[in-house]
Amino acid sequence: MKIQERTPSYRRRTYGGLDDQYEGGLKQTFAAQVLICILILMFCVLVKLYPGENFEKAKNSVQLIVTQNTDIKAEFEKLKANFKKDESLETLNPVSGMAAPSTGKIVKGFGIQDASGSGFHYGLDLSCGETENIVTANDGEVTEIATNAEFGSYIIIRHSEEITTLYGQLNEILPNVGDKVTKGQAIARAGGENSTFYFELRRGDTYLDPTQFIEFKE
Repeated sequence: MKIQERTPSYRRRTYGGLDDQYEGGLKQTFAAQVLICILILMFCVLVKLYPGENFEKAKNSVQLIVTQNTDIKAEFEKLKANFKKDESLETLNPVSGMAAPSTGKIVKGFGIQDASGSGFHYGLDLSCGETENIVTANDGEVTEIATNAEFGSYIIIRHSEEITTLYGQLNEILPNVGDKVTKGQAIARAGGENSTFYFELRRGDTYLDPTQFIEFKE
């Protein structure tokens, strides 16, 4: 009687087990790579959409997802919703938005002014010709006109629920408190020949760098 030869089953099982482990390892590695790519993409999108002060917010949000077992798609949509919750930021979009209050150049920029880290400047000093009008950066309502040691004569305009601009070191202020103003409307004149004035942009109590939202003359 002819004996049929066959491969011992333990070989197939052993090979099959190793193959399953190898395949499983590949799947895990691929899944990890996909996860990393998604997180990097999320971070880049969030930073692109929400620059400036929201950089740390975007970074911390992605780190939170990494350290927890979460539904990435759901969390990403939640993050987008939270970032977009503040609709007032749309008014700061340079495409739709604000205009420079003068044609002058930036004399003093926003932020830390010396290497020691002191002397933070919360707005911009802009040059202004003797006969040049200072204009409002966007539509809004005049909420305050006053004089103090810090700003000299100044005017504050509210553009939305949280967005305001302040114009200081002025020689003459044209509108009155409560007046509605439109983008580009003359609101003041600076102090005189070769003078400068102060311009500040705020969202609530947060000072924003105007150059992130408005194009100024170089």
